Amino acid sequence: MSSHTPSRRLLRYGMLALLVLSLVLLSHISITGLSIGDGAAWAQSSVSLSRRLQRGEVSEAVYQRMPDLPVENTYINAESGNPDSDNTLVTRLVRYHLYTKGRITLYRLDWKLTLADYLGANEFMHADRYPLANRLTVNPLEGDQQAIATLSRRDRDDLIQVLIEVCHPELVGTVDTPEGDSNGAGSDPGSTTTPNEPVTGTGAADFLR
Repeated sequence: MSSHTPSRRLLRYGMLALLVLSLVLLSHISITGLSIGDGAAWAQSSVSLSRRLQRGEVSEAVYQRMPDLPVENTYINAESGNPDSDNTLVTRLVRYHLYTKGRITLYRLDWKLTLADYLGANEFMHADRYPLANRLTVNPLEGDQQAIATLSRRDRDDLIQVLIEVCHPELVGTVDTPEGDSNGAGSDPGSTTTPNEPVTGTGAADFLR
């Protein structure tokens, strides 16, 4: 009997390993709720986004769709002494969201958290970690926070929707809006904020609801 014990044990381990592998292959669900097939598309999308962000295409596309959005690109480049025109509010905001905070660019809630940071209603923003600030003679963080504060709640909703669509054009219409955040950009029937009314102070957290 003892001579067969290792073989039986090995057989049990093998069957267990096959069971686990089968469950993984059959689940088709990743942590983010995307299928395994979508995972490859997501990875490719992330690489594409990083390249487009480096080339300034993300910022350009956002401003084309929201021409009234503050650009904030008159800061002086510390090396050249000229205005760093490609260093925009949108470029810095996306970099902060993606690289500094490591947040997903596909979901509205993640973008709302980022905008809440700018409004002082969520996490504290460290000036020494602010994207691209080391290229400029003046750190743009305070100016960017003020620029975001001038946006109405509807402006912020529109900005979030545009950011998602610009960052992931290949996924638009294929991913459902997360539960609990079903209102689309600009759809806020319960808001009393007027289009030109800035949201500041402790009430800034209200837009997270």
